[in-house]
Amino acid sequence: MHSFATHRPSQTRSHVRTVAVIADAGSPGLPAIPSLPRLGVRVRTLYDPHLDAIADDTDVVVLALRDPAAVGVGLTAARRLAPSVGRVIATFPDNIDQVFRWSWLADGIVPASASPSQLLARLALALGGDGAPSLTRDGFDDVTLPGVPHSVPPMLQAMDDVETTGAEMVVELHRDAELSAHALRLVNSPGLLLPRHLDSLDEAVGVLGRDAVQAMTLSAACADSFIDVADDVVSLVQTEGTVLVRLVREIAGAHAGEAQTAAILKNLGRVVLLGGSAELSYKVEEETRRRSVPRWLVEERHFGWSHAEAAAALLAGWGFPTSVIRTISQSCTPFPHPGRGLSAAATLYLANVLLEEARLGRSLDAHLPHAWLDALRIPAVQLEAWRSFAGVLVTANPELG
Repeated sequence: MHSFATHRPSQTRSHVRTVAVIADAGSPGLPAIPSLPRLGVRVRTLYDPHLDAIADDTDVVVLALRDPAAVGVGLTAARRLAPSVGRVIATFPDNIDQVFRWSWLADGIVPASASPSQLLARLALALGGDGAPSLTRDGFDDVTLPGVPHSVPPMLQAMDDVETTGAEMVVELHRDAELSAHALRLVNSPGLLLPRHLDSLDEAVGVLGRDAVQAMTLSAACADSFIDVADDVVSLVQTEGTVLVRLVREIAGAHAGEAQTAAILKNLGRVVLLGGSAELSYKVEEETRRRSVPRWLVEERHFGWSHAEAAAALLAGWGFPTSVIRTISQSCTPFPHPGRGLSAAATLYLANVLLEEARLGRSLDAHLPHAWLDALRIPAVQLEAWRSFAGVLVTANPELG
């Protein structure tokens, strides 16, 4: 059984982080490997997928192997060696079935043809950065990204000010009638399964809490900036975001805070993808259903990035808090190890997998390893209750199924 034990505290390691690249003998490896020193890391190249010669001070392992079976051997070995070995990044050829088979063991998946910036973004996340890629390269050249909405910076300031009350926040929101109306529509979305219609943002704060209403308003402000994207596309993306918020609240209860903010903002990455190539995005959805695999794996195959990474890049450019960006970056990969319990990142990752299960109508148990769930102390009966609730949400919002 592979271990999800907590990694050793970073202060016990050398100040120079170490990346071990496991390559095929006689192969030059990934074209991105020469770019790794940009991160200020020490690079060691090995040629043994069993990792017998791996050093104890290794922070990240990059499995740059051509044979998917060898990658599987390396992933299994790395998990056996945890916590001596840190995060694990794996590369795969353009074969989505192999990716699906092994991806649950990796902390990050990179296409074998990964550009330097793609690999560096995933390594930055593994080394403790926010993991946000650059949207000016790697398949997003045709995307016209909007500037930061004028209403977002003051809302981000309010997020940092814990003394700002819900009532004070609502007073500020009412200065922008169009934005407050959009936020109220989101609050009353079928995705939240509220028992009754809420007539005002003041009432919404009383029912849902300040953080939830603030998250809905941030989503409304950000989505309104995509003026070239069809309204029905934005509406569908935001509906899925509110469904994810509701599931996060079911899982985390009163501690939903940052996880629900990340949940409603994560799907903005889908707007980025749709804005770049609507036709290709529809192909992604069709392939997701035909193969019954998570959407993010198909997105990575076609775009080079998942919608979560696209959202993280967009929000990083708009000055969002690093903690929110990291939570979004981790929502489609099993980065959130349970060393600190059910964190915002772990909550959103769990909710994301359960919602994808409900959408596809099939189990994705490989993405929820028993060791991971056990470490989080999530009983099987509780997991099944959340899984069932995810099904209720998708049934209530059939456009997602």
